[in-house]
Amino acid sequence: ARAAMAVSRVALAIVAVLLIVFFLVVFVVLSSLRRLRRDEAMIVTRFGRFNRVLRGGAHFVWILGERVELVRWAVTEVDVEGGVGETRAFRTRRLSTAPQHLAVPPITAVTADGARVTLRVLLWCRVVSPQALA
Repeated sequence: ARAAMAVSRVALAIVAVLLIVFFLVVFVVLSSLRRLRRDEAMIVTRFGRFNRVLRGGAHFVWILGERVELVRWAVTEVDVEGGVGETRAFRTRRLSTAPQHLAVPPITAVTADGARVTLRVLLWCRVVSPQALA
């Protein structure tokens, strides 16, 4: 009876260890999956060096050794006379590669014949090369 009890304890310990290993593997696999929209990109580094750019779709990023980088970028407002306005800084892990528009305040100018003209400007831009930000 004691031998059967010892065998059942060993079997129970083996099952417990296997369950722990199983859940650890499931955790690593699920936390390594990244899903991006069609107009998004991510920069991945492996051990601190640029590795690749992820674009829209499902991707696998190992949590052991690979990391999705935090990208820092800024937008500075400049007026037509050359004056510098406010600077807005951004930090993100997902870069949007979709066209973005920046609204520019209307510009009023006087022509050579003295007529006043108001220009409405809309600036379109998009990230073309995410690896340049790495």
